[in-house]
Amino acid sequence: MEQTRLIRFDSDPSKDGAILRFRKTERWLHWAIAVPFMICWLSALILVLIYNPDPHRPYRLAFSWFHRFSGAALIAFPLYVLFKSREEYRIHTANIRTAWHWSLDDMKWLLLMGLAAISKKITLPEQGKFNAAEKVNFMVVMLSSPVFVLTGLMMWIQDGAWFPWLIHGCAALAVTPTMLGHIYMATVNPDTRSGITGMVSGYVERQWAKHHYALWYREHFENNVLPARDPSRIAPQPERRIHIHCPACSKDMITSWTWLLQRVFSLRAIRCPECGATFTAITAVTDQHQLRWIKLQFDAGETAIASNYNSGVTPPSSNI
Repeated sequence: MEQTRLIRFDSDPSKDGAILRFRKTERWLHWAIAVPFMICWLSALILVLIYNPDPHRPYRLAFSWFHRFSGAALIAFPLYVLFKSREEYRIHTANIRTAWHWSLDDMKWLLLMGLAAISKKITLPEQGKFNAAEKVNFMVVMLSSPVFVLTGLMMWIQDGAWFPWLIHGCAALAVTPTMLGHIYMATVNPDTRSGITGMVSGYVERQWAKHHYALWYREHFENNVLPARDPSRIAPQPERRIHIHCPACSKDMITSWTWLLQRVFSLRAIRCPECGATFTAITAVTDQHQLRWIKLQFDAGETAIASNYNSGVTPPSSNI
């Protein structure tokens, strides 16, 4: 019996009050930078505070190599993520443009954020995808990472090079306040810590996003037009989730509609990440009569499903 693969996706990207804030490629890049950087910072702190006063203490060499390998990971991991998600590079370039674009409201937000934390009478200006503090952290990471990599490689190649060590240390001191502030806001501050789910699952609570990122929320979820000066208006819109059911192992893989269409139109096979099985073809149906017949075959629900249809009932003919 010929198999026809049918696809249905969510009409609304939100589910149970949650909305998509960061896509998979954004989340992976964030952790590919954050985890090695934190290991580098902690290992450097141990080396400076514990082993620099007394270099003969045990395990100094182990911490030294731990610091070096985490530094190498800070180079390799982000490059791997960028290469792996190279087809979605526009997401990252849009984020960079947004982070480096500053308005008067951003400056006001940055100046008033301290007062707003202690007084509810202070109203902060509405923000786009990133607030001003996140923009500062974004810029610091972009500027400091090449400095860390370059000076770290120089110290690794030439042991005892004091000038690269001085620049390396000064850069570490410079990024420490923004790094600790970012961690505090993401994990401790009760008003903002719920946003950490955006970097774990990609989804955040709708009302939380509406309160903290009103400009971004209105553009993507209320279809309001923003002023042309706001670069976040050109950022890619959140993807609908597509759940593809593997007939070989019965596992579901979650991907985006854009990614799926790219595979369809370029005739590229889809490989199941669990068992390695490939999907050789997907039928894209646009005939309204056939679509109505297909709709009847699915149970009502919001979750997108892609599966093999195999029964004695033959779908209406299509010219596709």
